[in-house]
Amino acid sequence: MIERVRRIERIGAGVTLLSGLVVIIANWSGVSWSWDSTDYVAAGRSMAKFKGSLDVSGAPMTVRPPGYPALIAVGEIVGAPTNATLLVINVVSMMIATACLYFVLKKCASMPTAVIGSVFLALTPTMVWQTSMAWSEPPYVAALMVTLVVALWFGCPGRFVVLGVLYAALFFLRFVGPVFIAPLVVVAMLVDARSRSWLKSIVGNLGTLVVASVPMVFWLLRNRRI
Repeated sequence: MIERVRRIERIGAGVTLLSGLVVIIANWSGVSWSWDSTDYVAAGRSMAKFKGSLDVSGAPMTVRPPGYPALIAVGEIVGAPTNATLLVINVVSMMIATACLYFVLKKCASMPTAVIGSVFLALTPTMVWQTSMAWSEPPYVAALMVTLVVALWFGCPGRFVVLGVLYAALFFLRFVGPVFIAPLVVVAMLVDARSRSWLKSIVGNLGTLVVASVPMVFWLLRNRRI
């Protein structure tokens, strides 16, 4: 039994490493930029200097959320080359998304399905394209997959705290986040209802959503004011 578990873990680790290698190869000549990318990097550099989220023109950025620039700011603060920071974000994001997908498929289907599905994710042209650009999609997909795993299988006492942080992260990475949060909350309720009463499940999950919405509303009001 222990050997089987180790074999499953090794296979999952192998597929995860494969996904990271694919991203590195896809970005061999450097991560590509678009107009969105210039705003993200400019905002990241301004945040690293503690000047707030400023776009490429130097104005407060409202069109795009500050989550991805905050990740870029970490690299700027430690002095890493910008392109290296962008590459690390894409590689780590892809590996997290692949590992989560492998975990979900292994739990819900079978190990062969998990391997095939994860390899498809690692090699699909859509994800290769997304992870070869300086865009917020890669970390957003990673955060979305982590949220799904937590909603389905994370049962420790800190569950609601972790879910609240992830809900907020989805919004701050991409403003479309709340569209995906809604079904995740429903899933979390259904899962919680198995171990708690329906009332506790509903109150806990809706309360988590309300608390997580506070920083979202604050940022939207900030954008409206600007």
